[in-house]
Amino acid sequence: MSFRKIIIAIIVIIGLAFLVPSNPYTDPITKPIIKAVKKMTSSVSDEIDIPMPVEETKVYKWQDETGEWHFSNTPPPKDVKSQSKIYRSDDNVVPAPKVEE
Repeated sequence: MSFRKIIIAIIVIIGLAFLVPSNPYTDPITKPIIKAVKKMTSSVSDEIDIPMPVEETKVYKWQDETGEWHFSNTPPPKDVKSQSKIYRSDDNVVPAPKVEE
């Protein structure tokens, strides 16, 4: 492809970018389409209610003789003191951010 064709393609792409609405949810042309798609998909998701299986993972935490911490889903060696915690797939394990007053 020649350099001239590449430049023309770039100019056309930039020109078409100005035709795309910045917010399709407020654009008068795309807003009814988005509403219709939401209506169709919400009715389908209401009819098909598939529960997600709950999975549990046991995580072990221990410190080795050099002071390094280890986290694993496999148990540590038998002579090592460890802690364990079970995490469920339907729980949020990330703490909520602190709100500054």
